[in-house]
Amino acid sequence: MPHAWLACLGGPNGNFVVDGKGLPASFAENSPKRLWQRNLGDDGYSCIVADGKLLYTMYRRGNQEVVVAMNPADGATKWEYAYDATFLPKMGMEHGGGPHATPLIMGNSIYTIGVLAKMHAFGQEDRQSSVVEGSLEGFPRQYLQWDAAIR
Repeated sequence: MPHAWLACLGGPNGNFVVDGKGLPASFAENSPKRLWQRNLGDDGYSCIVADGKLLYTMYRRGNQEVVVAMNPADGATKWEYAYDATFLPKMGMEHGGGPHATPLIMGNSIYTIGVLAKMHAFGQEDRQSSVVEGSLEGFPRQYLQWDAAIR
């Protein structure tokens, strides 16, 4: 993978610092060219992660959460998977409707978890058709602000 630091939150050391060796101190007259730009729904706080072939993130579209895989060259959607994520009573969503988590790439799979604690795993070959929805039923949980959803 050409940019291994993209594969984990915070980079290889988990401290959000990237080695800037070789980067200019300023861009003088010519700033870097924007390669592409696209809309990612109504809300969401997911970072974008990469596996060397595609980019992955999550966002909110109405009452749905959407997991999307994008082409890094032009931002075009390769596949997406949307599911119902209507807020439950007493959920504290005053800081945004989420999703509030970033997809995790592990081995040949991508794992996501949304605001309702619905976990999905996407296989590498055909991620759209091999979605497996998991459940966290049986784990004690409560809806907290600024804390873990599972205790």
